Amino acid sequence: MKHTGIRIPALIASFALTAVAAAAELAEDIPMEDDSAPGLFILLLFVLAVLFVLAVVGIILGIICIAATALFVGLGILSSSALVGIFKRRFSAGFRALHYQISALIALPFGIGVVWLGSALFEFQLRERDLLIYGALAGILAGIGLAVVLDRLIQLAYRRLVPQAAPLKALP
Repeated sequence: MKHTGIRIPALIASFALTAVAAAAELAEDIPMEDDSAPGLFILLLFVLAVLFVLAVVGIILGIICIAATALFVGLGILSSSALVGIFKRRFSAGFRALHYQISALIALPFGIGVVWLGSALFEFQLRERDLLIYGALAGILAGIGLAVVLDRLIQLAYRRLVPQAAPLKALP
């Protein structure tokens, strides 16, 4: 009875191998058929074509929505600048308002990019929403500040370079 510990696992292993061999002999042979199913391939092509058409339609609708939004923003900037010019009764006031608004609009994505880059470089964790808000505010403020500086420089250059007309004399 010395080898009882080895005999039991050997008996279990031989029983398992015998069961596998008997199951393999009793299994029916599955005939190899031609697995070609042209209907499935045609259905696959049709589904892929429909998905492609829907993706193209979605991209076109997205481009149309982006273009409409850009058009509405541009018309809003132009109309508000025109209203400023009409209310102030000066063309230069409307042009200045247009300059300020366009500068703020152009600087907005740059502000978002700078805040994102700063948070990435200095490992300052911001949520995407906060990053967009702070970046947009920084960009708008930087754009307006740059517009004010450029406006002052243009005024200074205009005063220096364009001769001022002498005041008209009063008639006797």
